[in-house]
Amino acid sequence: MKTIKYLFIACILVIDSNAQEIGVAATKIWTDNKEIENPIGFSIFFFQPIGKLGIKFEYVYAINSRRYYGFLNGGFLLSPQEYIQDSISSKSIFRAIELSFHLPKLFGLLQNYLNIGAGVTFDKFRREKVGLNSGKKFSTYENKFGFFYSVSVSRQDIFKLPIKLEILFKHKGLMSGGFATDTEQPFTGAIDVRELQFNFAYMF
Repeated sequence: MKTIKYLFIACILVIDSNAQEIGVAATKIWTDNKEIENPIGFSIFFFQPIGKLGIKFEYVYAINSRRYYGFLNGGFLLSPQEYIQDSISSKSIFRAIELSFHLPKLFGLLQNYLNIGAGVTFDKFRREKVGLNSGKKFSTYENKFGFFYSVSVSRQDIFKLPIKLEILFKHKGLMSGGFATDTEQPFTGAIDVRELQFNFAYMF
C-alpha cells in the first residue's frame, strides 16, 4: 500500500498540470491508396507534459468522396459476367486514434520551437459505394495498426494569451489488418500516410 502511495505522489510531482493543452487541427492527408486518396479532415487532441517529455492523445477524421463510371459487383467477389456497369458514387471515411510521446522545445529560435514525437495509431477505413442508376449499395471496412513520427514548429503565448499555434508534419506506416475475404477490399495491404496539420491549442 505504501508503494502505491509513493508512486502516486511521484506522478503528481513529475506531471506539470499547468501546461496541459487541448486543441483542434485542420489536417491535409496524402496516401498511396487510390480509394481514400488525399482527403482533407480535422483532428482533436489533448497534450499532457510529463517532466521533459509529453504524451498526446489524438483523434483524426477525414473523408473523400468521388464519382466515376465502373463495375459495381454488390460488394461480393462474383464472376465477371455478374458485374454491373454503372455510375458510382463512392465515399471513403478515415478515422484514427493515436497515442504518442513528444520531446517539446528541442530547439528554439525567436520564440519558435522545434518539437519531435513518435507513437502508435489504430486506424479504421470504411467505404460506402452506391450505383446511381441501379440503386445498389454496400459498405466495406478494414482496421489497421501502425507507427508514426512527427516533426513540428510551434509558437505559444500568442498576443500574451495561453494559446499555442503549431505546424506539424506526420508520417505513418500502416500494416495490413483484418478484413472479410469474400468482399472487395479497397484498403487491403500496407498504406503509407502523410499528414500536414495546422494546430490551434489552448494551454491551461
